[in-house]
Amino acid sequence: MSNRFTALVVVLASFVLTASAAALWVGISDFLLASAGGRRHVEIARLPELGRGWYQLDACIRHDLAVVVTADEVVYRLGEHGPAPDDGDRTYTPLSDASDCDDARPPAHVYALLEDAEGSETTLSRSLVAPPPIRARVEGTIGARVGDRGRAGKARSKLGDAAPGLDAAPLLHKGGRPPDKMVSMITAAAGLHGLLLFTLGVFYLRRRARRRADLASGRLDDAEEEFFRTETID
Repeated sequence: MSNRFTALVVVLASFVLTASAAALWVGISDFLLASAGGRRHVEIARLPELGRGWYQLDACIRHDLAVVVTADEVVYRLGEHGPAPDDGDRTYTPLSDASDCDDARPPAHVYALLEDAEGSETTLSRSLVAPPPIRARVEGTIGARVGDRGRAGKARSKLGDAAPGLDAAPLLHKGGRPPDKMVSMITAAAGLHGLLLFTLGVFYLRRRARRRADLASGRLDDAEEEFFRTETID
């Protein structure tokens, strides 16, 4: 096997393995979210223990603690100076109980971190005064692939101790909907098929390498090799 052919096989195998594993992960995680059921109206205090699903809840949206994370990973609090608002911005806002909505004091406990993917081009974000918290009904999804985990982590670090309970609070994607169950099944099946193809390719290359080693060592002569390639394939 030439070096060029070996390199081509390695690149192709790496691509198939990566794409297949990604498709399988996406398909399974989306299927689990889609299988969690329809929208449920729940008490916000129960949210951390419920896990993945589509939820509607009454909460206090703590705009006074909201953090914006840009696509360039610039992190700033609403009311602070930051770069020009952009559609790629993500705003992360702690959610507390609806009764815990006094802007004169920090929340007693945060039960979720709300991700708003609609950008920061709003009146609230353009103001240099921190906006007040408000009581509102919020709807969104929680799941393994829901939201931008990297940016949410930066927002959590920015908030620090200002939001008690934030470390255990799930990421709630505002306005999110569960994916289509059939599409997720097809995606997972495609990933599984790719992994099967990769496995068969590995077995074939190992068998081919052993055959060549046997031929080189004399354990397999040219006649036996020709017989193997013609008769066994038929």
